[in-house]
Amino acid sequence: MSRLNTHSLSSISSTTSKSSAQDDTEDGVSLRVLVADDELLNRTLLERILTKHGHEVVTAEDGGAALDMAERVKPDVLLLDLSMPTMDGMEVLAIIRSGQRDIPTDMPVIVLTGFDEKDVGAACRGFGVVDVVTKPISLDMLLTVLARVTKRGKD
Repeated sequence: MSRLNTHSLSSISSTTSKSSAQDDTEDGVSLRVLVADDELLNRTLLERILTKHGHEVVTAEDGGAALDMAERVKPDVLLLDLSMPTMDGMEVLAIIRSGQRDIPTDMPVIVLTGFDEKDVGAACRGFGVVDVVTKPISLDMLLTVLARVTKRGKD
């Protein structure tokens, strides 16, 4: 089962908050972020932290819900846990990239995993993921990766 380091995220988020949430985003750009993770605590923490940093966040508790939500809200980026019941992250990636659903096949995806990045990195990059972020998640690393998505959208 995947775990998010709640103590680290809570302490980091409280020390990096600013008066205006919009000031925390790259060049003032807010992203619509879909967080797909089967752990309620992970979804809740990521939603609170990313919202605090000026992003709009929607969540999904499994792969099927993530695909449904992606069709409805058209997120700018998907934060996708690999280990979910029923439909895991790799299955979600395969469906998105194949064009089977009304989801842009080039939607930026950031994989969240409790596995060693070396073990999953090559397979995920084969599906065109932006990056693989290992748990416990470093807020600084996650914000850096999201900034890359923002910059990529401007190119």
